[in-house]
Amino acid sequence: MLDIRPAPSDTPSQLSADAWEYISLADILHFVRQNLWTITAPILLCTFIALVYSLSTSPVFTARAQLLIDPKTPILREQTGEVNFSLDAAQVESHITVLRSEKIATAVINHLGLVDDPEFETASTTAWLNPLSWFRRQSAAESAFLKLRHAIGAFAAGLSIRRVGLSYAIEISFSSSNPEKAALIVNATTEAYIQDQIDSKSDAARQASRWLESRLAEIRMQMNAATIRVQEFRTKHDYSIGRKREEIASAAKQAAAGSEQAPLEPTLEELETTAETYRKIYESFLQAYTSSVQRQSYPVSDARIITPATQPLSKSHPRTMLLLALGGLIGFILGVSAAIARHTFGLGLLRR
Repeated sequence: MLDIRPAPSDTPSQLSADAWEYISLADILHFVRQNLWTITAPILLCTFIALVYSLSTSPVFTARAQLLIDPKTPILREQTGEVNFSLDAAQVESHITVLRSEKIATAVINHLGLVDDPEFETASTTAWLNPLSWFRRQSAAESAFLKLRHAIGAFAAGLSIRRVGLSYAIEISFSSSNPEKAALIVNATTEAYIQDQIDSKSDAARQASRWLESRLAEIRMQMNAATIRVQEFRTKHDYSIGRKREEIASAAKQAAAGSEQAPLEPTLEELETTAETYRKIYESFLQAYTSSVQRQSYPVSDARIITPATQPLSKSHPRTMLLLALGGLIGFILGVSAAIARHTFGLGLLRR
């Protein structure tokens, strides 16, 4: 049988390298049996710490809802000639920015009365950090303003909004210690956003209606004045064929001679064309005004709810199973490291 043991003259470093080169499964099992408690103790300890943390931490529940943004931007396809309505990334991000705005947050807080909610009322716990509050007493208005600002900060911290892939859907989620409250806040946020869209469209239509109404009054006066000029021209001029020819010939001679005279009086055709133009402009403005009044009366939002929020059944934080697995992994790494260190230093002491 071939003897593969190192010669006695080999150095300790060579001996260690040769020993690790021929490690077998039996050596590993022997190593685990010798250091079983050294490996197991950190695993149990870290797993216990993760379990204690998971049980002692207040659970957080996350409710989710989804909005769908209807595309309103027309895009003309060159090949087919069809008009396609689409949205770009900037428009979707604009909707997300509006959802995260303080206007929506304030509307939800005031609607649900979250200013006095203990989860949102953090002003009392942070007021002692401001040294100025130790020497002066806050007024009722200042106190209400600070409570609202802290509530808005807590609302923004719990709110999460993201675009679902490359679609026009937006997911709105809110995390709270109360699952029912989380779903209520998410639904209130979506409703506040849709109501804000309707109010903005109604305000824009109202402003357009006021502007169109003033323009209609001006165009109506101009149209009536042009119509009156046509009627006056007809009553003052003779439209016999011979007289009309004489007037045309006389105007041609004056233009050829180049004599400096007063500008010619507009003809009936010109006056009628002007009156007809004002009439068409008035009709187009009247149609725009009617459409604006209809949009003001029946405004429609660009977004609609496709998935309302419901009460979550399980907590989103802390994740007990994930924490236990992470604690066990960390304990295993610490245990194996301690066992290797113990084995290495033990061999060194024996060799000495």
